[in-house]
Amino acid sequence: MKDIILAKRYALAALQCLKPEDYQKASDETFELRKAFKSNPDLLKIITSSAIHKNQKLQFVEGIFDEFYCKAFWDNILKTLIIKNRGSLIELFLKSLDFLLIEALDQTHIDLILAHEQDPETTSLIDREVEKILGCKVITDVTIDKDIIGGFIALSKNQIIDASIRTQLRKFARKSTPSVVRSDIPPAVKKIVNS
Repeated sequence: MKDIILAKRYALAALQCLKPEDYQKASDETFELRKAFKSNPDLLKIITSSAIHKNQKLQFVEGIFDEFYCKAFWDNILKTLIIKNRGSLIELFLKSLDFLLIEALDQTHIDLILAHEQDPETTSLIDREVEKILGCKVITDVTIDKDIIGGFIALSKNQIIDASIRTQLRKFARKSTPSVVRSDIPPAVKKIVNS
């Protein structure tokens, strides 16, 4: 809990270092950094390792942000966290900053749960439909959960949009009368309906 509070404080301080016109670029870059740390856990291990000296960590992160629009901002943040031995806060910090930027940009963060990987065009189509329902731009984190069988579930801070096959099967089973339900339903489908 202490780390969450500290990460939020760093995120609030970092937000004040940005100009409002840079919020969108910083938000995009925050999203990319979150993806990078999630897909490359070794990056975080290097930054948080007590076996690696601070100077080596600083050299390691040198140049990471050269292609970023907010290069100086990210250099300062990451170096500050390393120097203060707060590397373990990076993921929490990025998540907190992401939420602050999304809020400042009048957007909504959603967790999009899919049964299978989808091409970017399909994911974009789902995003647009969710934006219509929520009435604002959405920033999406995608998770795969084969248990939903197909369709998607979109979770925002205030709303759940469940368009999964699993939920549709459950609704159908509840509405069906015993005379309509067939006895030769495969066990896998019965398991889903009864769960």
